[in-house]
Amino acid sequence: MGNQSAREALSRAADRPISEEEYSAVKDRLVGLGLILKGQECGGWVLKQRSRTSWEYDPEVRDAIKGLQGQAQRDGRAQPLVSIYLCLTQET
Repeated sequence: MGNQSAREALSRAADRPISEEEYSAVKDRLVGLGLILKGQECGGWVLKQRSRTSWEYDPEVRDAIKGLQGQAQRDGRAQPLVSIYLCLTQET
């Protein structure tokens, strides 16, 4: 993933435009922490955004058995909580 694509992905994740200066600072920090590696060519390692949805239940549903969870989601007694995380992926 090139710098432009990575900056665009970061902007989408942040839900706001990320300047080249901000992107460079974030990239340098991630490299410094060993979370990403600078690629010399295509095929380097990058962090990619992923998302996961969790559910927040009303108290009476929370204590119910797992079989009730799907029904609660279908009939609106549970609200989705979406979290975003990064995973290390090798581009090929």
